[in-house]
Amino acid sequence: MPNLNRLAEQSVVFDQAYVTQPVCTPSRSTLLTGLYPHTNGCIQNNIPLSAETPCLPEMLSVGNYNTAHFGKWHLGDELYAQHGFQEWVGIEDGYTHRCSEGKDKSILSGYHHFLIENGFTPRNGKKFDRGEAARLPEEYGKPAFLAREASRFLHENRDKPFVLYVNFIEPHMPFFGPRDNQYDLAEVPLPPNFEALPGEQQPLKIRAKVEAFREQGCTVPLRTDDDWRRLIANYWGLCSLVDTHVGTILDTLEACGLSDNTIVVFTSDHGDMLGSHRLVAKCVMYQESVRVPLMIRLPAQTKGQRVMGPVSQVDVVPTLLELMGQPQPDHLQGTGDTVELPVL
Repeated sequence: MPNLNRLAEQSVVFDQAYVTQPVCTPSRSTLLTGLYPHTNGCIQNNIPLSAETPCLPEMLSVGNYNTAHFGKWHLGDELYAQHGFQEWVGIEDGYTHRCSEGKDKSILSGYHHFLIENGFTPRNGKKFDRGEAARLPEEYGKPAFLAREASRFLHENRDKPFVLYVNFIEPHMPFFGPRDNQYDLAEVPLPPNFEALPGEQQPLKIRAKVEAFREQGCTVPLRTDDDWRRLIANYWGLCSLVDTHVGTILDTLEACGLSDNTIVVFTSDHGDMLGSHRLVAKCVMYQESVRVPLMIRLPAQTKGQRVMGPVSQVDVVPTLLELMGQPQPDHLQGTGDTVELPVL
């Protein structure tokens, strides 16, 4: 992960950062609103975020920033610009059937049109599903597409204040991609708690998940240790894939002369179990699922700092508002002064 390591060396790295809920929609709602899911209403996947609940761009001084959202949204009306984001580039066509009343459910993402323009045809004749997109050559995959779009936006807005929110879906399921062979299975260890199966004191749902993965697998069979190593190796490949294209965005910031006056935040909406307790994905309150990367690079920061204590993503919005010199709305449930960031 050379690019993210490079970013970490110049950032405040939060060693114990936690999501408010290890599920996509609820976690994303917190990252954008500074509210817990039970407050903003997004308590499970595919619940739309209310138009009355402001996101970060809507809390900024009107007209001061050009704003853009690129990638996965998962908070309702997936392909429609909303919540203060002026420019919108979608990558997910699997949610359009959930569009709100009056919205065109036949709309297709910018990523879909990019693939069509490059000669690809969806196998079902309508939309490219996630598995299909994940098997494309890297240059046509979603991470490369988002990095190019983000770089374009940065070039176009190099002389204007901006807020750019880039959302990679990887390393999410389907847990395969163009880097599946990047890592040698012989060098992939199983997690130290691989054999620590959930006991009777754990919820039945968690124990049932263990049995389901043993019987059904997850994009690969999961009956042998090497099956699990294959899954983990694929996941590592997806992480390295994201690292490469995060690097493209960071390099563009540098090339545009923006590194000295741009706040950079890198984080995730949840973790994955990847063999810990013989579980695979998210949705469980184990460390591997709820603890995520979080680093913030301040303008012109060149020296890193580590914060060891636990922090919550509910604090990200108020922290950014404070760093941007914006007032703190009274309704926020997080705080911008939980951790004292370095003065540069």
